[in-house]
Amino acid sequence: MSYGERPYWNWSNTDVIKAVDKGFRLLIPPNCPQVLYNMMLDCWNSNRLNRPRFKQILTDLDLLAKSKKENLYTTPKNAK
Repeated sequence: MSYGERPYWNWSNTDVIKAVDKGFRLLIPPNCPQVLYNMMLDCWNSNRLNRPRFKQILTDLDLLAKSKKENLYTTPKNAK
């Protein structure tokens, strides 16, 4: 989604760890559907027990791939 751009620019590893520990998350990439960004945020949950399992991610991505393009840019009613 970021076209190969480095996610934390020129930050040091220490700066990234500090920022993430304080709740910083990368902004939504340009042209990224909100529903996909919400999935990213779920995967970045600080509590590993609250992150989606890989099987759920595959299921969700499969549903997104099969959905109509216009549905990618609207948030489903059951989304977090």
